[in-house]
Amino acid sequence: MKKIFKGLGLVLMALLLVVGVGASSASATLTVAALTVTSNGALTVEAAAASNTIYNAAQTSGTIAIGGTAGEGTITLGSSSATQIVNVGTGAGASTVNVATGAGANTVNIATGATAVKAVNIATGAIGGTVIIGNVTGATAVTVNTGTGHFTANTTGTGDVILNSDDTVLVDADGVLELNSSAGVISIGNDADAQNIGIGTGAAARTITVGNISDATAVNVNTGTGGMLVTTTGAGDFAVASGDDVTINGVGASDYTIGAATTTGTMTIGGSAQTGLITIRGGGVGNVNAIDLTAALGTVTTEAHGLDVVTTGTMGTSGNIVGVNSVLTPVGSGGTWASGVYGKVVQATAQRVSGYLSGGEFEVSNSFATASNEMFPLVLDANSNTYHANSAFIWAQDFGSAEIPNLIKLSGITEGDTALFSDDAGDNLAVTHTLKIRIDDVDYWILLNNVGPN
Repeated sequence: MKKIFKGLGLVLMALLLVVGVGASSASATLTVAALTVTSNGALTVEAAAASNTIYNAAQTSGTIAIGGTAGEGTITLGSSSATQIVNVGTGAGASTVNVATGAGANTVNIATGATAVKAVNIATGAIGGTVIIGNVTGATAVTVNTGTGHFTANTTGTGDVILNSDDTVLVDADGVLELNSSAGVISIGNDADAQNIGIGTGAAARTITVGNISDATAVNVNTGTGGMLVTTTGAGDFAVASGDDVTINGVGASDYTIGAATTTGTMTIGGSAQTGLITIRGGGVGNVNAIDLTAALGTVTTEAHGLDVVTTGTMGTSGNIVGVNSVLTPVGSGGTWASGVYGKVVQATAQRVSGYLSGGEFEVSNSFATASNEMFPLVLDANSNTYHANSAFIWAQDFGSAEIPNLIKLSGITEGDTALFSDDAGDNLAVTHTLKIRIDDVDYWILLNNVGPN
């Protein structure tokens, strides 16, 4: 019995030497079977200032537990105010590090102190592994806070970055926000989910830029049956600028509407320096107009034109300029009449024109100092190899019940021997007036009488 107590006394003495209880300095190696150390008060295991403290260095299997399953105290690793490195699972093996994976409402704080700059390394070994933070149970939340040192997530090779949420995903920055890919397509809303996509819809003044003008950059906008709508408000202009052709094209039966809501604005096709051809084509079927121009002028106090054609050009050698050219080519033989230009003025039962009505009016203005040009306000050209017997250069006819009393009315004509209307008293004619007609540069006189017939 004395030998047993003697041996037990040696074990306790060695243990006291190892854990530093009642000994200021000792060195010993202790090997025992299963051992439980229970203290009724604080338990301190302490090594010398520059010494290493190692637990279970030779352990190959089994569990190392710090803290009990029902403990409520605080477990602290690396609580010194000095610079420290705390390593968890940094060995060369494929480690699994679980932090707060229990079913309870866990709070995990990593480097949350605000008194010093901290560097936290998790699973930084060179062997592949999986790092899991948090869980999808209940109201589990994971918050990562950074200061001015930024937040970086890096993957290499084929390592994807996947962010998946069953609720809202918010990305908000006070500075620049960039989304780039150096070797792949950047897609937004590419899943087959019927959800709207809003870009720049916040109520703030923004400039939204899509695409660039570098090399062969292209911008394609595709829509389904929902169509496409571009809306500007206030003084916001809508401008389309191209360094090449501009094409607006729909299917064969499409309608094109430009300026349907315009009330006082100006619609312009072509610029002041336009040198190219402007072509407007139309096709009518049956009694439909091929090209229909409807002008509403409102109240006119001076002079307004329903259709205003202003043509300028430099006259070259043997050059000809036509302000308006109408070419009509009738096909078939069942029609009644055809006219290249048809002018009509309609005045209803109430008089709306205090002056005169004219189906067509032509004016030639020549301000040159000398008689350099022949003047013909109206030129009638007939170009045909055969004529019907009733053909004429001018055909005057009345459609209404009241007949026009005069074939020709001359006004503003100066009387003289060389004028259109002359008083030739020296020719001993029975009449006092003549009307001059020039045929092949020869003057002919039609005898006129200003006295009405009996």
